[in-house]
Amino acid sequence: MRSSYEAGKYAEGIEFADKALALLKEKPEDDQKRQKLMARSAKAHVFLSDTSRAEDTNYTIR
Repeated sequence: MRSSYEAGKYAEGIEFADKALALLKEKPEDDQKRQKLMARSAKAHVFLSDTSRAEDTNYTIR
């Protein structure tokens, strides 16, 4: 099964990433998962031509 992001459903992928990130907030051992979700979210924003949100997400990753 492909993820929303991989299927080109970028808005849906962003929504999923936001929900997943909310669940990972308090777990430092999940940093790698959090970074992957944030990177996908940033890329999805780029594909939706929302570059300012992509930059905000990318800034948070660093």
